Amino acid sequence: MSERTHQEIGTAFAKAASQLDQHLERARSRLGDLIIEDRSSRSGRDSYFLWSFHFERRNAHGAELVAVAADVSYFEPWATQESCEVETQWTAEIFQTGQVSRFKREGTRKIPIGDFLRDDLAAIVQKLIHEAEHVLPCNT
Repeated sequence: MSERTHQEIGTAFAKAASQLDQHLERARSRLGDLIIEDRSSRSGRDSYFLWSFHFERRNAHGAELVAVAADVSYFEPWATQESCEVETQWTAEIFQTGQVSRFKREGTRKIPIGDFLRDDLAAIVQKLIHEAEHVLPCNT
């Protein structure tokens, strides 16, 4: 595997991030009541380029919070032979503020970036949220 220069990685990342940003903007209005956080590191200053968004819904259940979340992340590969993939993750969690989670489950999946950009981002996020909701204990 041959490594690319920092500038080559930055240029490739800027192109991918622009496409991903447009993909998110098209989906944003259909993401309903989800909290959306940008967790990207776009400068490459920390030795990596990352496009990352967190989507979450929280509800109070007695003294606890029930959170279901979806994370969508793209790391720009350093080497030319590495595949360009978007990592998706769902998380289901029950916790009290400031305490260790009483319940937490996660699942991840990688999708080639071309396939990801062809799919509906709102549908991907909603499916991840549904997967998280599905693993919650029945009494929440």
